[in-house]
Amino acid sequence: MEKTIVLLLAIMLVISMAVTVFAVESQNGTTTLTANVPDAAYTIQIPADMELTFGISEPQEIGTLTVSDCSHFRNGEAIYCLIEFTDLKFSDFVIPVKYTYVIPERDNIEGELEATSESDRIYMLYKKDDSGNSEYFSMILYANVSESDWEKAGYGQYTATMNFEFWVP
Repeated sequence: MEKTIVLLLAIMLVISMAVTVFAVESQNGTTTLTANVPDAAYTIQIPADMELTFGISEPQEIGTLTVSDCSHFRNGEAIYCLIEFTDLKFSDFVIPVKYTYVIPERDNIEGELEATSESDRIYMLYKKDDSGNSEYFSMILYANVSESDWEKAGYGQYTATMNFEFWVP
């Protein structure tokens, strides 16, 4: 009798676990895939404020403009910088400043920051070429006041500014 009860319980267990399946004519579904491509990212370091030494007529180093930590750039993209600057000014007095630069990564190319047109003040600081190779550039910036301009300066604290605007076209 015990065997019969065990057999009946086993059959009832199997029947209770059966899953009823119904035929469905057709089912359709859609899966949407998304991808978030981040913007190009980079870190720029501009020179800190500094004080020019009165009477020095040789170029005085302002500091280095650098770019680093570049990521998510497509081949052919670059970082450009527009540099705007002023002469030293105090009240109605103006001391002309000649701004120059050196680019160490380009065999120490030297140049003068020109005030003539905006296009003369645009510099490339990073480039990812069509092969995916990256090239970084830094600019060591200098300010130079001639001896005769220092001698003509009136008393006071003069101020000049350099503004930097960066973009990836």
